[in-house]
Formats: sequence, C-alpha cells, structure tokens
Amino acid sequence: MNTCSHLVDFFSADEHLIARVADYLQEGFESECACIAVMTPSHLASVDAVLTQRGLNSAELIAAYRYVTMDAHAVLRTLRPDGSLDFAEFHRSFGQLISLAGTGNRPVRIVGEMVRLLAEEGIGDAVIQLEEMWNDLSRDYAFTLYCVYSEHVFVDSLSVEHRTQIRALHSHAPR
Repeated sequence: MNTCSHLVDFFSADEHLIARVADYLQEGFESECACIAVMTPSHLASVDAVLTQRGLNSAELIAAYRYVTMDAHAVLRTLRPDGSLDFAEFHRSFGQLISLAGTGNRPVRIVGEMVRLLAEEGIGDAVIQLEEMWNDLSRDYAFTLYCVYSEHVFVDSLSVEHRTQIRALHSHAPR
C-alpha cells in the first residue's frame, strides 16, 4: 500500500463542514500539495469564499493544477450509470487524476462528499463499497482522503452495522 491516510469526519452543521474542509485544503496548499475537492456545488462555492477570505486565490491554484474541483453529484452519476458503482471507471478516472495532480511527487489531498450523498439516499451498501474502492485505490496511488458526513445522515440513514463498517474503513475516525 502507498502512503495513504483515509480520514472521516461528521458534521452537525454546514458551517462546521465548510470551515473544516477549508482548513484541510489550506493546510494542503501551504504544504505544496495538490488538492482535489469532490463536493456539492454549494459547498464548493462556500469553501472557495472562505479560502478567498484567507488570502488564497482559487483561480491561480486551479490554473497551476494544484486545485481540482468536481461536482459530487455529477461524479456519482458517472460512476453509477445503472445504479451500481462502476469499479473500473472509478479506478481509471481517479487513478488518472491522482497521477496527474501528483506529478513531480507532489502530495495529493482529496476531500469528498460522495459518501455523504449516498448516505442521504439511504444506500448504506453503496457507501461501504465506495469507501472500500478508495482503500483499494490507495494500494496503487499515494493520497490523503478526507470523507465528510452529516451527523444526522450518519445516524438516521445508516444502520449500526454500516456505521461500524465506515469507522473501520478509515485510518482516522472520531469515536
């Protein structure tokens, strides 16, 4: 396995999610990482506003290929054209993206909301499958992944078994 950390966090409010994601990305930019954000458009806009307030220029980071933003809804539509996750497409597209972003041995950080969106739909098995796909990808590519869930979705939409599995699939999870 490559160097990889698979982090998870649970949020009670969007403001907390936005602040923590902005912290995670800012730390990455300050450490010369390439950062990939796979989030909802509204959350991407909010994170961008916070980064701008902190003196970071998203447009410059994007132009330097140090910041890639992706609409989590659109990515899920691509990865689930028939309702089930396409492992080959996931591995191909994210593997290629991580390779390009990490050119020159640049560390890669990813933040993702796709699992949160699947959890909101109550599709616990797909959440687990996607988390496992990220872990599988880490065998071939080095990156740090930060998965974000809404606390209420995590508790209300997923079974106890799914919640236990999600915590176990991450290298760092709050208790």
